[in-house]
Amino acid sequence: MALGVRSLALQWFGGDGHVPGICEVPLETFVDALSTLQEAGSKRLAIIRTSKVLKLRSLLRPVDESVEAIFAMSPTSVVWGNIGPERFSASAGT
Repeated sequence: MALGVRSLALQWFGGDGHVPGICEVPLETFVDALSTLQEAGSKRLAIIRTSKVLKLRSLLRPVDESVEAIFAMSPTSVVWGNIGPERFSASAGT
């Protein structure tokens, strides 16, 4: 039995075709990425992320139940309000 891990690094804001900052990010961005991994043959899915990962999982759960585990590094304990893309945009140097 072969063992291994398939991974996908996802740029979800600040790039071409993405919202400029960490706000108003469509959940479909993540659902599509998970679907890509499943189509490539992944049977079990997990998300490894820093900071905002816990919010992502709670928001994704109603629309996609495929994620079995989350590995959170430095997660936030609160959900912050949207303060706008200019505050967190890639062009602002954050």
